[in-house]
Amino acid sequence: MQTWRNRVCLGLCFLMALLAGAAWGAGFQLYTEGSAEALGQAGAISARRDALSNAWYNPASMTDFARPQAMFGDTTVRLKIDYSDATGNWDLEKHWRQIPHFYYVQPFDEGMAATLALNVPYGLATDWPDGWPGSGVALDTRIEALYLTPAFAWKATDQLSLALGFNLVRATAYIRKTVLAAPAVDLELSGEDYGFGYLAAANYQVNDAWGVALKFQSKVDLTLRGDVSFTQQLPGVFQNGDGEADLRLPASITLGVTNRSIEKWTFGFDVLWTKWDSYDELGVRFERLPGAPAASGAVVTPKDWNNVFSYRFGAEYQYNENWRFRCGYVFDESPVDGDTRAPEMPGSDRHMLMLGCSYDKDAWGVDVGYSYLIARDTDTGNAVPIGGQTGDYRTRAHLASVSFRYKF
Repeated sequence: MQTWRNRVCLGLCFLMALLAGAAWGAGFQLYTEGSAEALGQAGAISARRDALSNAWYNPASMTDFARPQAMFGDTTVRLKIDYSDATGNWDLEKHWRQIPHFYYVQPFDEGMAATLALNVPYGLATDWPDGWPGSGVALDTRIEALYLTPAFAWKATDQLSLALGFNLVRATAYIRKTVLAAPAVDLELSGEDYGFGYLAAANYQVNDAWGVALKFQSKVDLTLRGDVSFTQQLPGVFQNGDGEADLRLPASITLGVTNRSIEKWTFGFDVLWTKWDSYDELGVRFERLPGAPAASGAVVTPKDWNNVFSYRFGAEYQYNENWRFRCGYVFDESPVDGDTRAPEMPGSDRHMLMLGCSYDKDAWGVDVGYSYLIARDTDTGNAVPIGGQTGDYRTRAHLASVSFRYKF
């Protein structure tokens, strides 16, 4: 009977994970997308050897698990961006975005373990109202990168654990913007591609109180191929055809430290460096060039993003055998260059405040987490004027996450 229940539970976990393709992420890279367990601690968990979310953050930290465990859940994001200039104010359309996750660890003898992660670490979703001044630059922009990451971890010594894994990535994109005001004509581009990446990770337990971890995540090169269509086809001006665009998801390095010197407390500090300078331009190649459909060609938009750091602090208090309480803070540098800032991603440095808790009973556990994101107010930049005006962006976001855990 117990075996039957275990199989049903695992089957439901995988079913939930397979449905992840219907969800959009809330930012091109949101470093606490992993789970409610991670969100409540600002994602500063990579050096912890008891966090199931490390199937994504650092598989080398998972060699101490004694039983197979699974986690599945969802993070709901409400992103709010306001734009204002001398002519008025406009807001993003109000949408709640979903970011699902699934993690599993299978321990073996001799300090070895296999892990599996399915999540959406990269995503972008901005939906501006029709007719706003920047409609010629961006109306609806959606990018999603779904990662399936199996890894193998090995406890080389009592203190040192190592891990290797690879990423199977499915990326999809949809872009809509206005190309002609009268008669109203919108361009729509959709595409998808699959790519591969890899990771290497390590965890070193200095003593009972201190642990450190290191993870390298490779870049993933993609070419999104699909269709280009127009809401009205005008012969000699706009005609449907094929299109493609290159997308490079960046390499990153994470260094994490955890400390348990104070009874019942666990503290974490992670630094994440992301190599965003690989996103130097957005080039779309058209089978039928807008404005001259008898010819093929490309439209290239400079981006020139910068390499950046994210600093994450987290704490957890073990109240009793059932309850744990969490808090955290993130300072997240923006890679967006002020000279190329655009409304599909008007990024700026951001602060994130986190709270969370977990409850465990027998084989089951549930985690909840909440975060409030505050981005630095910023202007439109220099390269992309909005309706010929200089304006300002104000960005805020709410994130609420829930995860369910089961020990087999």
